[in-house]
Amino acid sequence: MQLTKKCPKYTYRKDGVYYFSKAAPKDLLDLYCKPRIVKCLGTRSPQSAQFVAKAMLAKLEDYWLGIRLKRMEVPAAELLVHARSAYSSEQPQREHLHA
Repeated sequence: MQLTKKCPKYTYRKDGVYYFSKAAPKDLLDLYCKPRIVKCLGTRSPQSAQFVAKAMLAKLEDYWLGIRLKRMEVPAAELLVHARSAYSSEQPQREHLHA
């Protein structure tokens, strides 16, 4: 039985050099010209490839989260003080607390 060396997650080897490969999320495909993100990691070391691939994945996921949050509507936006005036012609009323 021959054992094959597995590449670190989200990587593959081509001519001994590791590449990062990850499909772009379906909800963010409009941002990309191709459905897959492929970048050369510039290393032949599986340990280095794993480290760099994890870092790239974390950075991409943070970026994607930021985009998704920007695209989201603000929950309960009508309850924000600055937004109330946009929903009504009245100025926001603030209750004064007496100690």
